[in-house]
Amino acid sequence: MNDPEQLAWMTPPPQGAWRSGQQRLRQLGVLDHRYQLTTLGQQCGRWPLPPRLAVMLEGASRFNAVSLACLLAALLQSGERLGPHPEQMLAQALAAPTKKPTAWYQEAQRLARIAGVELNDGKSLAALGTLLALAYPERIGYPLAPGRFQLANGIIAEMPLDNPLAHQTWLLVVDWHERQGSQRIISALRVEGDVIASLFPEITQWQSQVYWSEQEGKLIAREVQALGAIELASRPSSSRLPRAQIDQALVEAIQRRGYLSRCNAFLQLQGRMQLLREHDPEFDWPDWSDASLLEALQDWLVPYFNGLERLSAVDQLSFGNILLETLSWEARKRLDGQVPAELKVPAGRCLTLDYRPCRDGQPPVLAAKLQELFGWQATPSLVNNRVKVLVHLLSPAGRPLQVTQDLAHFWQNGYAEVRKEMRGRYPKHPWPENPLTADPTSFTKRRQG
Repeated sequence: MNDPEQLAWMTPPPQGAWRSGQQRLRQLGVLDHRYQLTTLGQQCGRWPLPPRLAVMLEGASRFNAVSLACLLAALLQSGERLGPHPEQMLAQALAAPTKKPTAWYQEAQRLARIAGVELNDGKSLAALGTLLALAYPERIGYPLAPGRFQLANGIIAEMPLDNPLAHQTWLLVVDWHERQGSQRIISALRVEGDVIASLFPEITQWQSQVYWSEQEGKLIAREVQALGAIELASRPSSSRLPRAQIDQALVEAIQRRGYLSRCNAFLQLQGRMQLLREHDPEFDWPDWSDASLLEALQDWLVPYFNGLERLSAVDQLSFGNILLETLSWEARKRLDGQVPAELKVPAGRCLTLDYRPCRDGQPPVLAAKLQELFGWQATPSLVNNRVKVLVHLLSPAGRPLQVTQDLAHFWQNGYAEVRKEMRGRYPKHPWPENPLTADPTSFTKRRQG
């Protein structure tokens, strides 16, 4: 099962969370590149534990540490933290059950029975770092400089130079926190280089890598020997870029910048859809927010890349039209009817509505010169009259005079003051005493006459 849509969910998981989970399981070796269970994944099924801890138990026999793995898995599953001194904390925890068995120790005994071993109460903790590297490979660290480590998960973390581990080649970082803008290692364990090579043989293989360079404005292809974000060696790639890697690099570049498009037409479409999602719940409208669309780029945008290799070329795609093509004929008709792109005002002109504020939960805006709305008593409404338009009344020069969602109230209570102030400033334009009976116009009094 690699498609969440094939399952019946009460609440479907976010696409990003699903894909992140798949990648994590691949990193643990539980899934293959097709997101199918590996042999290791099938073997992990015998453990009543989360995948991380099951992987640790399956791999422990290679290091003659199954008993310790059972104890460690039970302790971690109980919610205990290893603290700044993992070996000491674990030794103390293991000593306690000899007096009175605790729930986690009983769980360790159960795991030992599944494994077919006897608990030896962790007399040797030498394999502790190795076992945690099996369960948490993203926490493996490699030095950039003494006391400064690149973690496989992308974090750069530091420790004091007087710490004996500051000069090690490989670490398993148990815990860290942010302090003064940098990540500080609280506790770590040493892991031998030959153990890392044994656990992760891919670090000796050249892996193809494609990424978008903001500085150079193009895709960069190279080959690396790496473990996650830890790069041990690199060289330029001489082979043709695989299409899937190019697509993924472009997707990651778009996601990294955090937005899809600044194009006004696209932002208007997003606003229209958001307004419908909030006020037309009877219809199943899709989520076209940036967050949702960025999460699902592989599904709706990548099929339109068609050989594109530059982000600027991707930005030339009509995102709005691509999304509109996913709607049924009925949905398109309902969209145009409930949230029209334009409204006809009493003066006869069709004015464009601004739906961009709707992206943030605000009403749509209609900006019109005040004289064009003479006689318009009721504020225009959208989505089956559920949403009143926010009317920006403008001067003949296009400057804002009043903002209202209640035109009737403005004509009765605010217009007289506006007329008093503006008729001397714009004498060529009509300022009738009764705007509800006056003829709406886009022209001056002379052209109107």
